[in-house]
Amino acid sequence: MANSTGIAGTVFRANPILRKVEKRTFNAEAKPQKTATYAGVFGKTFFFIILMFVGMASTVVLDKTVFASYPHGSMVVNGVTVSYCIPELLLYAVSLVLLIITAILGNFWVSAAPVLGIIYSLSQGYMLTMTFKFVPQYREVGVAAIAVTALIVLVMAVLYLARIIKVTEKFRSIMLTAFVGVIAASVLGIAFSFIPATKQFMSALQNNLPLSIGISVVMIVIVSMVLLSDFDVIERTVKHGMPRKYEWGAALGLTFTVVWLYLKVLGLLAKLKKAN
Repeated sequence: MANSTGIAGTVFRANPILRKVEKRTFNAEAKPQKTATYAGVFGKTFFFIILMFVGMASTVVLDKTVFASYPHGSMVVNGVTVSYCIPELLLYAVSLVLLIITAILGNFWVSAAPVLGIIYSLSQGYMLTMTFKFVPQYREVGVAAIAVTALIVLVMAVLYLARIIKVTEKFRSIMLTAFVGVIAASVLGIAFSFIPATKQFMSALQNNLPLSIGISVVMIVIVSMVLLSDFDVIERTVKHGMPRKYEWGAALGLTFTVVWLYLKVLGLLAKLKKAN
């Protein structure tokens, strides 16, 4: 069985879950055990995605049962009246916190990936449905965004398998730089939005639709490139005989990237619809 010590030297750090998988090594002299397979990784990825739909369904169930007895308020969002209650807003906030926690823990605790993945998927599903509820323009393009995301994943998989785009050290370095730059710009953008001196300027940038669409396209390209790195790590995990338990970490990392891509596509389609 192949030794995977060399994997750690080729880590692409854009995906915290898959980064941790690559750092692991497998001792060839250890007692033989079941190793990771492509079917195992993608099967577990599908499992997490199914759980997201369960989380989305739970929003509807809770709204018609548990939350139905609570006093409801209403607000108008883009001409659409939205009903809500305090407990559902609190659960939305809890879901957001859980998403952040699972992403952080996944970076350091890959062995807990099955549990973290379940929590992440259910929380993400709930948050998506609530987002559709409070942002009507997202709800209108939600299904289309799924189709576009699936197409992008398929195209990137073909490009990777055909080795049309090769994941090299230079590729990883460029992707890491772009990833860090985007995250830094996003954090600064949020911070400047709350600073009185820059609030008006940031508002003008956000309301500049052509610029906003351009940024969304760049983000989708970057996340699509991250997918290639995810595929590369999964391939290395399987080829180097990593123990089967690492399938969960690889699956959670891939799920994280696919959902991230979906959210970016969702935002872009909503902006394009608004432009029309």
